[in-house]
Amino acid sequence: MLFRSRERIEYEFYQFLASEGDSIIVAKRTGRCFPPVEKELAKAGLPDDLKYMLLVESKCVAAAYSRKRASGPWQFIRSTAKRFKLKSNKWRDERRNLELSTEAAIKYLQHLHDIFGDWFLAMAAYNAGEFKIKKKLKAQKIDDYWKLHTVRETMRYVPRVIAAKEIFSQPEIYLGLTRE
Repeated sequence: MLFRSRERIEYEFYQFLASEGDSIIVAKRTGRCFPPVEKELAKAGLPDDLKYMLLVESKCVAAAYSRKRASGPWQFIRSTAKRFKLKSNKWRDERRNLELSTEAAIKYLQHLHDIFGDWFLAMAAYNAGEFKIKKKLKAQKIDDYWKLHTVRETMRYVPRVIAAKEIFSQPEIYLGLTRE
């Protein structure tokens, strides 16, 4: 099991590094998008590593928009945004505001962790939706993300966050960049 988990993370690691130019741009963006997120995660008592979800979700792009109509740096769909008090209409979309969407993401992640008691499962549920993950866990009679079989995107999600942490916490090693 450990070998397969490591292999999944390595695959995502090399996927990030396959486009070195894109990875360098993303690394530079972390300088402006990580500090306010780190502050809020610390204030909420959540793991600092959750900030790497931003790289997987949107590459720290406030205007990011997905095929599933998720928007903003934390990629909220309208229903989840509304649930966590983010306003979205034709004039204003708070999903695209880093500070407001970070507050909502923190509340959502706390809620998911309360349900699953595990950060890997909480991240998977953030990606796929809590009801889908609950249903899969129950059907498969498991409670471990690394044993979960679900759609490819969610199977890749946590390994991508882990790979992002490895690369972007040490850009001098992997991308030849200095901290400055």
